[in-house]
This record gives sequence, C-alpha cells and structure tokens, in this order.
Amino acid sequence: HDQATLDTVLAKTTELKLQVIRYEFPFWLATAEARFQEADTVIDSAQRRGLDVVLIIPPNWLVGEDVLANDQTNQIATERATAIAARYRGRVQYYQLANEIPASSLKPSWSGARTDAYDQVKYEKSLNWLKATASAIRRTDSSAKLIVTGHWLQYRFYERAFKDGLDIDILGWDWFGEQRNIHQLEDEGQSIDLITRLQQFNKPIWFMEAGYSASSPLTEAQQATLDEQFIRDIRNQPAIKGILIGVLVDQIHLTGTPGQYDGIVRLDIKQSSVTIGSPKPAYYRLQTLINQDSGRPKK
Repeated sequence: HDQATLDTVLAKTTELKLQVIRYEFPFWLATAEARFQEADTVIDSAQRRGLDVVLIIPPNWLVGEDVLANDQTNQIATERATAIAARYRGRVQYYQLANEIPASSLKPSWSGARTDAYDQVKYEKSLNWLKATASAIRRTDSSAKLIVTGHWLQYRFYERAFKDGLDIDILGWDWFGEQRNIHQLEDEGQSIDLITRLQQFNKPIWFMEAGYSASSPLTEAQQATLDEQFIRDIRNQPAIKGILIGVLVDQIHLTGTPGQYDGIVRLDIKQSSVTIGSPKPAYYRLQTLINQDSGRPKK
C-alpha cells in the first residue's frame, strides 16, 4: 500500500462508522522484515483512526508450502504465531486463524453438514495447526481474542474441533455473494437454518465477509438491495455480535474478473493511474443502516 491510498481507504471505513478492519498478514512478501514493515504500516494507520484490527494468520507463507501436511506443523505454527503476537501485543485486538480452514479437510463435493464429510488425516492436521497457533498467541498476548471462520455448511468441523480441545473466542462465518436463504438451506433432503446451527456452540458469532458483489449479472442497485436485506436480517439475530463488510473497495488486482466489482466503493481507473473512486449505492444504504442502529456496537 502507498500511504495516501491506505489513508483514503481507512477514511472511507471511519466515514461509515465501522469499528474493525480485517487484514491478512502479508506472507507473500519475500522477507520477514518486509512483511513486518508492511503490517506495521497498516496496523499503525488503523490505530491512529481508532480502528481495531483483525489480523489473519495464514498457515502457508512460502510458494509451494503446505504446512498442514508438514511433519513440523506444530513447530512452524508456534514460531510464526509467537513472532507475530509478540510484535503486535496491545496493537492487534483480534487474530483470525487461517481463512475457512474447514475446507482444507472437506471431502470433494461434500457440503460439510455431516460429521463424516471431513478427511480424518487432513482434519487432524488442520486441528493441530489451529491449536498450536491459538496456544502460542494465548501465551504471548493473553488479551487478544481469537477467531476462526467457516463457510457454507462446514459447521460440523467446529463441532468436532471444539470437542477436541480447540479454544477460541469468536466463531466467524463468511457469507459473501450467497443468494440463498440462510435460514432454509437445502442439503440432502433436509432444510437447515445455519444461524441456529452456529448458535449451538455458545460463542459470539461474527459474519466476517458479509455482502454481495456488483459483478454481472448483478447491478450496483441490486447489490445495494441484497446487502441491506441480508444485514437487516442477521443484525437482528441475538447471537450475531459482529458484521464485517466483505469488501470495501473494488479490487485492482482482480481487474478483468468478476471479483473486480466486489466492493461498495468504486475504483477510478484511468490509463495512467488508479485511485479510490466514488461510493456505490450499497455504501449509502449501509451508512443509513448504521446510523439508524446507533444503540449497539457496529463491526
């Protein structure tokens, strides 16, 4: 990020009266120094604006790396999580452990709604990484809250993981672009209310990627309507304690793909430059919702 663009993005965040940003530790940079310098810039800039940070720690950092299949999974997870948590103690309020990790052990074409939907060996590897990462952060920064995430009907993974000793604070769920009724999901002839299923774990639930894209066939107006309908629904569920917008600004690195238009703020793309553009209708719909809902915390 250049500082000017980063500041513009964060200004849009605070303009919406959001309280939290989600940011992935930049594992793709070549050296540890570069990774931490980049993360320092984003985290410190967010702090100056009074924003809390959810820092995503991914399992794999190197090209071709598969930590979940490595014999040294626990050692690698512990070393990396300890280094990150030590650096950001008191600066990062939340750590997200990987992103939708149940998918890494899900059998092909299975929804995740059955206990036997997960490959046992891959499940154990994923669980070991989660537990090692969580333990390292707990030892290093006991005040930080830990989040795990899932998607679709992958709740059975966490039903097993919590019984097997996984200790986290918040259950996150991703629901971006899903044009299905979250209270009536069909799977193998049964109707599933996902919110009810997630509530059984007795943990605060955050929707970590909420919203819809304005990519074809949806228009920006339809994106705004779907965003508003979904957020109005889930914010009225007592167990839902946080909602994070899936994508704030359209994504330049996805230019030419449907994902380019996932955001609620446009990019101004010219021949020689790309800058943050104007808000889409969804931005103003969400702004109205947040202003109406001033009686409880917004995430």
